[in-house]
Amino acid sequence: MDNLILKTLQLVYSSKRMMPAHFCSDGDRNQTFFIDFKDLTKEDDHIMASESWGHLGDKSFGNYEINGFTEDQKEQQIHTELICGENIMVGSFILTKLGGEKLLDELEKQILKDSLSDFSEVSKIEEILRTERAKNYFKYCKDFGHHCANIIK
Repeated sequence: MDNLILKTLQLVYSSKRMMPAHFCSDGDRNQTFFIDFKDLTKEDDHIMASESWGHLGDKSFGNYEINGFTEDQKEQQIHTELICGENIMVGSFILTKLGGEKLLDELEKQILKDSLSDFSEVSKIEEILRTERAKNYFKYCKDFGHHCANIIK
């Protein structure tokens, strides 16, 4: 695995957030990923936490229906997609800032692979991560993180 991806993953997984970044705060940061990376400003934290949360329910990505899911399982699906999307978004931001924007697809694949074990208790985790809805949301998160890294200097 490329060293820039390894460094990015170390930073992403160093996050101590116990809930979506949209609901986390620390000092003067009202929304935060809890990642110590010099190029991740308070504004970056806020914009990306809001964006990942706000677009989670975007109907253009598709619906949440997986046959046979209970309401609890649907909630797990939503939470799993959100945390994966946040990790992809902030990881894409960091990797772009580190000069590895050509590695964004590889980063996304690795985060999703890691999520299979991180969320192993979630029913049908593989199916959740492979739905068209999830794929569209993850692509959006990857692209948005990359975009933020390029426009926010």
